[in-house]
Amino acid sequence: MGSRASHTSSGSRGPADASLDARPSGSVSGWLSALGTRLAGAVRAGAGHLGLWFGLLICAALFLGWCGIAILISRLMPAQQRRRVGRRGLHRMFRQCLRLLRLLGLVEVDNAELLALREERSLILAPNHPSMMDVLLVISQLDDVGCIMKAELWDNVFLGAGARLANFIRNDSPHRMIRLAVNDLRRGSRLLIFPEATRTVRSPVNPLSGGFALIAKKADAPIQTVLIETDSPYLRKGWPLFRRPPLPVRFRLRLGRRFQPQDDVGALVADVEQYFIEQLGSRREPPLADSDPQSVGQGG
Repeated sequence: MGSRASHTSSGSRGPADASLDARPSGSVSGWLSALGTRLAGAVRAGAGHLGLWFGLLICAALFLGWCGIAILISRLMPAQQRRRVGRRGLHRMFRQCLRLLRLLGLVEVDNAELLALREERSLILAPNHPSMMDVLLVISQLDDVGCIMKAELWDNVFLGAGARLANFIRNDSPHRMIRLAVNDLRRGSRLLIFPEATRTVRSPVNPLSGGFALIAKKADAPIQTVLIETDSPYLRKGWPLFRRPPLPVRFRLRLGRRFQPQDDVGALVADVEQYFIEQLGSRREPPLADSDPQSVGQGG
C-alpha cells in the first residue's frame, strides 16, 4: 500500500504539475521571440538611419561638386550660355539625387505628370510647398527652369554657386525680383515660384503672397498650379535634415488648374488660394511629432 502510494506520488503527475514545468519553457520562448522582434526592429531602424545618412551625404557631395564646376564655368562662359548650362546641370544633378534616394528605398515619387510641360514655355509653375524636397522634385523632371529663391541661400556652400550660374532670382528686393522674373519669362523660361513664400506651416496651405500673380500680370504668363502631396512630415518646417522619418517617404505631384493672368491681382491670389484649399483640404496633414519610435532627432 505504501509502495503503491510512493509510486503514484513519484511517477504520476497531474495537470497542475505539467503546467508548472511548461510555464518556464513558454516564458523563455516568448522572451526569445520578443527579443528577436526587437533586434530585427533595431536592425531595420539602424539600416534606415545608415541609408538616410548615406543618401544625404552623397547628394551633398554632388551639390558641392556641381558648385565647384559652376564657379569654373561662370568664369569661362558668356552669360547666356552660363544660364543654359547652369539650369541643365541642376536638372541632371537633381535627377541623379532623386534616382539615388529611390534606389536606397528612401523615397517613392510619382512626378511623371510634369513631363507634359516639357514643351511649354513662358510659364509660371506654382506648387504648394510642404517640404524642402519640392524644388528637387520639380526640377528633376524639367530643364530650363528658373526659380525665385531665398536670399540667404545665395551664398550657401552647397547651393549658391549652382543657383547663381542658373541665373536664379533672389527674393530680397521685391522690385528687382519682379523685374528679373518678368524678363526670365519673356525669354521663354519656365519660372518656379512658391506662392506660399515659405514651407507650409498651416494646413493645407499658408496664406498666399501676391508676387506670383503680379509677375504673371506683368509678363502676361499663365500660372500652372502643381499639387504636391506627401504622407510624411520629413523636411517640413521644424524637421531636422538628419532626423529619420518613417521610410520610404512618398511624394505625388499632380498638375492642377491653369490660371490666366488678371488685372485684379488680389482676386487672382484669392482664387488660387481657394483652389489649393479645395484640392488639398481633405488631405490629412502628417504630424510634425516623431511618429517613428526608432527615429533619432538631430539638428539640421
